[in-house]
Amino acid sequence: MAPVGTPATIVGQLNHAVNEGLRSEVVRSSLAKLGIEARSGTAQDFAAALSEQVRDWKVVVDATGIKIE
Repeated sequence: MAPVGTPATIVGQLNHAVNEGLRSEVVRSSLAKLGIEARSGTAQDFAAALSEQVRDWKVVVDATGIKIE
């Protein structure tokens, strides 16, 4: 994630670095121990996945009546 308005070239560099890190077996293994499935992709892929998660969790929050205090 980066602040809104971050130049596309910087987002691209960050995305490249993250994807390189996710290719590391050490990183993938460490994440797997935490129950995290490492997936590389573009910044747009990440935004779409995050949007999907927000949509899915909104259903849970609405159904349970969870409130932030």
